[in-house]
Amino acid sequence: MRANRHRAFARPFSHHGAVLRDHAALVLGRIQQAEEGLYRDPSPALRELATMWLTIAERYVDGRVGELLSDDLSSVKPAKSRIRSALRAALAVTLTVGTVFLTASLDLPQAIEGYVIAGSAVAVLLLVYGARAVVELRRR
Repeated sequence: MRANRHRAFARPFSHHGAVLRDHAALVLGRIQQAEEGLYRDPSPALRELATMWLTIAERYVDGRVGELLSDDLSSVKPAKSRIRSALRAALAVTLTVGTVFLTASLDLPQAIEGYVIAGSAVAVLLLVYGARAVVELRRR
């Protein structure tokens, strides 16, 4: 997932970094799919994993980080970083609790206090997760 940082393939804050991260997430999702096959039928899944890892290693060494796997990755669900997800959730909870205490300290009328808390919680979630997360949640 951090291949673009280690080899300095993209400049910081450029759009190429986002493209490389998206491709790495798809490749990792494809690897996780192949690893699931180890439980069902280990022998072919192990061969497939070995072939994928060799292809990834060769292309990484050649500097082709944007094309680590040439398989069709359109049907693959991208892998998500568990650490990043946990940090985002912790940040969202911390900021939401902070806004609740801030709202309580403002001595607002009791009739609007609940609306302000709910609105600030929605604002925090949009700030932390972005508008794309809301759109993806609506699709489910």
